[in-house]
Order: sequence, then structure tokens, then C-alpha cells
Amino acid sequence: MKNFIKNGDRMTWTNGTGAAVLSGDPVVVGDRVYVACVDILDGQSGELATTGVFRLPKKAATAVNQGKMAYLATATVDLSESATDAVQAGVFWASAAADDTHANVRLG
Repeated sequence: MKNFIKNGDRMTWTNGTGAAVLSGDPVVVGDRVYVACVDILDGQSGELATTGVFRLPKKAATAVNQGKMAYLATATVDLSESATDAVQAGVFWASAAADDTHANVRLG
């Protein structure tokens, strides 16, 4: 195919956040959430995962349910089922109790 570019499971991103992004951190690019594959210093480029299931920080004292939409709060950078002031991250892959600090999310 003359028009094939790549599989699309990784995206090169330039960090302009003013801080280092660590491998495994959720990263908001436009209207989507991706996950850093490596540590990416401010001003540097690195790869972000665009697909897959990842264990990410969950809002404290909040239970989440398998199959519900997962949203990443832009101010606190944690997941919940609330779309208020948040970017859609994907779908909760499994339920997590209120006292769990992380939840499994399928990006997308």
C-alpha cells in the first residue's frame, strides 16, 4: 500500500508541559488520553501508547464499574466515571473499589 504510514499503536509526541513526563503517565493530547512509553523530558520527543489496557491513577474514595466510560480529570490527573472537567480516556476494563488507588483502563 502506497499510503500506509504505521500501525498506529504508538505516536511520537513532543513534551511542552514544562515538566518531565514519566513512563506510564497518562498524557492528554488534544481530546484524547495516551500513555507515555518512556520518560520524556520537557522539550523532548518520545513515544505514547495509543491502544492497550493500562493501570492508571483513580480518583480517591470513588468506585468505578467495569465497562463504564473512564474520564481523566484535567486538574487532578485521575480517573473516574465523571465527564466534568475531564477528557475521555477509554473504558474501565475492570471494576475498582473506592479504596483502590488505581484502575485498569482500555484506551480509546
